Amino acid sequence: MPLETKLWKIITGPFQLPENQIVVMPTGSVSVPEYTLDSLDLRLRDFEVRQKIKERWIEASKANPRLTPGLKFRLIDEPVRATDAHSAEVIRFKFGITDYGIFVATNSAARKDAEFAQYLMENGRVFYNDPHAYFSNPMGNCAVVESVDGKIALIKRAETMHEYPGFYDTPGGHPEPKQHTFDTKGQFDAIKDEVSEEIGIPVESIEEARIIGVTTNLENFGKPDLLFHLKTGLKGDKMSVSEEVSAVEIMDKNELYAHFRNGTRNIVPPSQALLAAYYSLQAGYELDFLRNKK
Repeated sequence: MPLETKLWKIITGPFQLPENQIVVMPTGSVSVPEYTLDSLDLRLRDFEVRQKIKERWIEASKANPRLTPGLKFRLIDEPVRATDAHSAEVIRFKFGITDYGIFVATNSAARKDAEFAQYLMENGRVFYNDPHAYFSNPMGNCAVVESVDGKIALIKRAETMHEYPGFYDTPGGHPEPKQHTFDTKGQFDAIKDEVSEEIGIPVESIEEARIIGVTTNLENFGKPDLLFHLKTGLKGDKMSVSEEVSAVEIMDKNELYAHFRNGTRNIVPPSQALLAAYYSLQAGYELDFLRNKK
């Protein structure tokens, strides 16, 4: 069955591919395509849309002076499945750059204002033939982190978080171009760093890392996430709460599956997609219950 609900959709996967089967393609120019506050006047064709996005950022930054427009990766087009010269499956990605300022002024603002969301989507169709063209949609990541004794970490987001406060999640975040390189290694390094920060395990303890899919968050205008499965050589009791999260629950895969199936944990859409991809690759787990979520 297709892995999707009204909240999320897996656009590529599920599969289990290590780093050497993931390819980040060149963008075809010296400079990476940008969609940032600094490049708005060059990037967007429509003056009125540019001004409205700038206004939303100014409003948000006045309301919260601590906001900073840090750079993020942006997925360009859907990933492409192919085979390499040795007939091995590979997934090819193209990345650009966006920033948190554009995210706040588009994705976040539009989720709070249906009229503004409709305005952005209608103009995206007119100018770019894409209803999501004006949304920042930074590339996120999240991971099923499995310990040597078969335990998996589920985290709880702080009530102060900008998005999904108090929801359950899996470890992850957003790769940042200033910290992680514009290649495959950069994306794998990013998820390892995020996991280390959020559940307190050393990067060196991660013995296996695979991408198992790519999802888009349908209630957040198609915002994408890379889905990972990581294995650590540590036991589950070494995963612990950090300053990044408000709580960590450590459970085996059957207990986590029961929460996922029964809805007894309020899990964010990208992590729902991650769990769907993960359990579709495990023997003995059915996902027919997802039909009821459409």
